[in-house]
This record gives sequence, structure tokens and C-alpha cells, in this order.
Amino acid sequence: MKKKTFTLGIFGGGQLGKFLVESANKLNIRTFVFTDSTDSPAIYYCDDFIISSYKDKKKLDFFIKNIDLATFEFENIPFKTLDYVEKKINVSPNPSIIKTLQDRLK
Repeated sequence: MKKKTFTLGIFGGGQLGKFLVESANKLNIRTFVFTDSTDSPAIYYCDDFIISSYKDKKKLDFFIKNIDLATFEFENIPFKTLDYVEKKINVSPNPSIIKTLQDRLK
């Protein structure tokens, strides 16, 4: 098997994150999950993971340094977190969508 050279960073480790990791694995994409929950199913399928507050800048910086692109699998990631990350690495979809999704929840 070809060595994985591209690393996708995923915020959130729930069921959708697990599906995303499984799909990335089929494409030979390395996955690194950042979650705030020890009950996250995606951590059992990804290459690396961090369990921490989404506001921990030291952990965020470590995460950013070890991924090529960031994405998120649910709408409850703090906008400030994604905005911070986007200033250092590409985030897809654009974090501005989180503002819309979170406003819908109010």
C-alpha cells in the first residue's frame, strides 16, 4: 500500500467523523481527529487524535502543524476556534458557515 502523505484534520469525532475517517482511509488519506469527548467513535479509526477543549491554543497549534487541511463534522465547533485555525491553514467548508448554522440553533 502506498504511504499516506496528505493529512486531513477533522474537528469532531462523532458518527459523521467516523464515516469521514473511514472514507478518507479508503482514499489513502491520513486522518487526525480533534475532539472534546472521550466517547468519540472516530478516534478508533483515525491515524491520530487529540481529546481537548476546542479553545486550547497549544493543542490547536500542534494539530495545525500536523495537518494539510482542516474540516469539521458538526456545527457545535466554536466559530472562534475555526477562525483561529483558518488564519493558519485552509479550512473547508469556510468557517463562516458555522455562524449561519449556529444562528439557526438560537
